[in-house]
Amino acid sequence: MKSTQAQDYSSSISHSHYNKAHSGFFNSSKSARYSPTKSSAAKEPFANQMDVESCEANIEQVAQRSQGIILDYFTQQAKSLPSERIIEEFMNLFIDDIPFNKTLEQAFYDLIVINLQEQFRQVLVQCYYTLIKEFLRRNEYEKIPTLVEKLAQSSLQNRSLSMVKRRLHEWRKCFLASPDYQKLLFLANWYTRRYEDTWSRRYAYYIFLDQSLNSGSSELERECARILARRIQKKYKFKLAIYLAHLDVPNAGRSSYNPTKLNRNSLHLIQKVLVKQKSFNYQSLANIFLKQTQGLSFKEFKNSLLKYLGVALGDEQVSGWVIKAKLAKQIEPLYTHHDDVPWDAGLLLRTCKRVLSYLLNPPDDPEANHPFNVLTRRNHYLTLTILVLKILLICPNSYQHMITYVSALIQRYQGESVEKCQWLINFLETLTVVLTIASAQNADALEGHSGLPCSEDRMANDLVAVA
Repeated sequence: MKSTQAQDYSSSISHSHYNKAHSGFFNSSKSARYSPTKSSAAKEPFANQMDVESCEANIEQVAQRSQGIILDYFTQQAKSLPSERIIEEFMNLFIDDIPFNKTLEQAFYDLIVINLQEQFRQVLVQCYYTLIKEFLRRNEYEKIPTLVEKLAQSSLQNRSLSMVKRRLHEWRKCFLASPDYQKLLFLANWYTRRYEDTWSRRYAYYIFLDQSLNSGSSELERECARILARRIQKKYKFKLAIYLAHLDVPNAGRSSYNPTKLNRNSLHLIQKVLVKQKSFNYQSLANIFLKQTQGLSFKEFKNSLLKYLGVALGDEQVSGWVIKAKLAKQIEPLYTHHDDVPWDAGLLLRTCKRVLSYLLNPPDDPEANHPFNVLTRRNHYLTLTILVLKILLICPNSYQHMITYVSALIQRYQGESVEKCQWLINFLETLTVVLTIASAQNADALEGHSGLPCSEDRMANDLVAVA
């Protein structure tokens, strides 16, 4: 790839657009051995190879310098300019190809003329998230769709004879079809009303939180996703707390806003199951389980785990013994080479990850005997959610993995209609309510492992977020 870029550089060095932007890179390399003369042709192959390597090294330096100049420019401008002006300058460079700063112009054309498409993509993505983070800080959410969608609205026709303009046009087309742009589009669409009929938009919290935990993404991208997830979570928690507080007051609950898609009876049932006496709630049961299994061999621990999870299933024929058998088939064979040694935190996390992965990755066949399918067919969404909660409470570090599995499940079916995905929507509604109530009861156990900050005064923070 670098050799190709070196050839592109040498073949394009005299291009008029590049000469206009350039002040003479690689001047230090202009010597007799680079001139197409007989003396240079007579040089040894080893010297020619050194020339190529030197050129590649210089190209890498130019790429890093160009990326740094472009990103630093927009980082500084984002701190001082009005949002409209920021978007205008972004459009001038990346869309209209009308640079307004000589240093920026040179850096921009360096990437294009030397054919550094990957480096161009990287700096474009970084600039996007730099500006999005600033718009989030200013609470100017409406600017985000404008910024993201301008690129797609740029002209699709390109009859220019300029190599630079044609190459830039092709790079933009490739970027619009890339996963990077799709993530940006999802982020932008979350704010636009015209996408409200897309059911998955309602559960963007899980997708944003998963993105914020993805170590493969840039820090800027993770930070933007983290801000969004935190704001969605706080707003939902506050609205749910207000509604539940009035649920038992005659006629009050009917007039207040229900932030869920669950009816009053379902919410009453969830409250009844979760809000128990202090010594008998699910966190207490998790603590008892961990205390009683201390020092057991891993094989004994797995048997105890099956009993602990089985309590949530009861003894009903389908949702009881069938699912217990399915879970036993998954858990008993896990890491058998550790069966005779005491279990530890590492084995606990690996085991809980595997169980969550199994529970939250159902087959597409709705008639399958997978626990997810069996329970959702019978509308036992709360039973399925309690299974997930009990795992999280004994292993809070598995929370992030649960978020990843739920996010993947949403994205797997997001193209389907509401009617076809009602089973998933009902589960997500139940899961969100249960996790919200559980995190309020056990902030240190759950919320602190979600990648979002805990708050000692959650209600006050929620009021600030909604105001």
